[in-house]
Amino acid sequence: LRLGKLHSVNGPGFHGKIPFGIDKVFKGEVKAVHRAEFGYRTLSAGVKSQYDYTSPRVVAEATMLTGDLNMAMVNWEVRYKIRNLTDYLFEVRNPVETLRAVSEAVMRTEVGDRSVDEVLTLDRTAISEVVGKKMQAELDTFRCGIHIVKVNLKRVDPPDAVRKAFNRVNQAIQVRDRIINEAEGM
Repeated sequence: LRLGKLHSVNGPGFHGKIPFGIDKVFKGEVKAVHRAEFGYRTLSAGVKSQYDYTSPRVVAEATMLTGDLNMAMVNWEVRYKIRNLTDYLFEVRNPVETLRAVSEAVMRTEVGDRSVDEVLTLDRTAISEVVGKKMQAELDTFRCGIHIVKVNLKRVDPPDAVRKAFNRVNQAIQVRDRIINEAEGM
């Protein structure tokens, strides 16, 4: 910026600037793939990564209502790049928070349009693709300068309070199917 107005956008290398606050330089990593985590936070990355699934904000992000009025704990990550540095820096006050808000809204909408069975098992890849496309369209209307590379659904589970009951129902369905298959085989 020169005197508060956009003067030029430069690539890497040596560039001069006028001192005393006349020129200000803002930098951004446009080639790096950034990531935003939802429903979990990485505490330490490595061979044995550690994650936080229990803090109040994380639980609030992950808890979603499905279309058949069941609860699901949805954990996902969004991988993105900075497409347009000028838009990223100057069009939206906080582009990362905007990305977070858009991602959460779109994911809640998609999960809310499906049954719990579809969310837990059947439509995981479809949800990821649809959420990525809808997020990109929404971010483009805001001129955030962000390009969505990929949306990954990490874990989708029933809430802890009903997990045992959910597992018992699944086991009962498997036993029923096994008994039916045995009866038809005789």
